[in-house]
Amino acid sequence: EVLRWGKQMTTGRAKSPSYMSLHHSFVSETGFFGAFYRGFLPWGLLQCLKGMPVLFVQNETMYQLQARAGWSSSTAEKTSGFVGGAAQAVFVCPLQKIKVSVVACPTTNLLPPLMAFEQDIKKNGLGGVYDGNFAFMMR
Repeated sequence: EVLRWGKQMTTGRAKSPSYMSLHHSFVSETGFFGAFYRGFLPWGLLQCLKGMPVLFVQNETMYQLQARAGWSSSTAEKTSGFVGGAAQAVFVCPLQKIKVSVVACPTTNLLPPLMAFEQDIKKNGLGGVYDGNFAFMMR
């Protein structure tokens, strides 16, 4: 969805030289909620909310390693940071794969976001969505 906004903004500048006139043209096409949906839901919302599970996993891992396993604070922090990074990779990797597939394929760019995700899973399988997950975790 963000990529669509980028395309709309670059092609829309010829018609609407200012940001406010461009915003007005977006809202006049689909209404306020339609413009909000096109730009935010569902991928933008998922990108915003991805930090919550990561913080939960990292905090809970650190607590369990210190309280139950008796690990030192330093070791528990490093290990929980790795586990939190792995949790982030599980959430973010599929979103990044979908963004790349939308950029690479013009027909996918025309689909609604959930249909694009479904098409990518049918095409590559669920494992294809998580391809490169280990490198993402190491980062």
